[in-house]
Amino acid sequence: MELDKTSYVDEELKESFSDLVYNCKYNQKTKIKISILIEHKSYAPDYPHIQLLKYLLKIWESNIKQKQNLIPVIPLIFYHGKEKWKLRSFYDSFIGIDREIEPFLPSFKYLLTDLSLFSDTEIENLYNAITVQISLLLMKRIFDEDKIKRDLFTIFSGLEQIVETERGEKFLISIFSYIYHNTEIKSGELNRAITKISNLGGQIAMTTATKLRQEGMLQGENAKALEIAKKMLKNRMLINDICKLTGLSIERIEQLRDMNKKG
Repeated sequence: MELDKTSYVDEELKESFSDLVYNCKYNQKTKIKISILIEHKSYAPDYPHIQLLKYLLKIWESNIKQKQNLIPVIPLIFYHGKEKWKLRSFYDSFIGIDREIEPFLPSFKYLLTDLSLFSDTEIENLYNAITVQISLLLMKRIFDEDKIKRDLFTIFSGLEQIVETERGEKFLISIFSYIYHNTEIKSGELNRAITKISNLGGQIAMTTATKLRQEGMLQGENAKALEIAKKMLKNRMLINDICKLTGLSIERIEQLRDMNKKG
C-alpha cells in the first residue's frame, strides 16, 4: 500500500470532506485506490452518493488525462458528527420509483466508519498507536466543547508515551492547533489540564498557542472573525465562502450554525 500524494477534493467538495488516498493492488495485479474521506460536518449529508460521485469522477478524469486505464476506487467515509448516519443505496434516494428504473441509475457502495458508534475502550482496543487513539478520541468530541473539557484526561491519557519524541511533539502541535482552531477553549485552560498529565505536554500546548497568537490564528481570541461569521450565517451565506472570508475552519462554522439553531 502506497500513499497517493494527490488530493482529489476540489474547492466545492472541501466544504464536505478531506481525503487521504492509498494506491494498492488487488489480487497482486489489479491497481485500485482506497480513499479515506473525512467528513467535516456535524450532521450526515442527505445525498452522500452525489458527493462521492463528484469525487470519483475527479479521480477517473485524472486517469483519462494521464492516459491511464480507469482505476477502481473503494471509498471509505470517516464520520464523527452528532447525527446517526443511515446507510442506504443511491436507489433509495429516489422517491416513488420502481425497480424497473434502477438499471438506469448509478450504482456503487461505500464503506462507513461512524466514530459515534465506538466507545472509548473500543477505540483504544482497536488502535495500538497512541497518536491514533488521541486523534480519534478528540475527533469524537470535537463538536461538543463541554465533553472535550470534561474528558481531556481520557483523550490524552497516553500522552507521556509520545511527548518526548520529535514525532510526538510535531503530532501534539497539530492536535493542539486543531483544538484551538475548532473550539473556544482558552490556551491557559488547556495548558493547566495537559500539565496535570505531562509538564512537557503543557509546555507544548502553551508554545503552540503563543505561535498561533503571533500569527493571528488563535481561535479563542478571534472574536471579530466569530461575529462576522455569525452574521454571514444569518444571511445564509455558504459555509465554504464564510471559511474563506474569515479564516475560520469548516468545523467551527458548523458549530456556530448549530448554536444559532439552538438559540
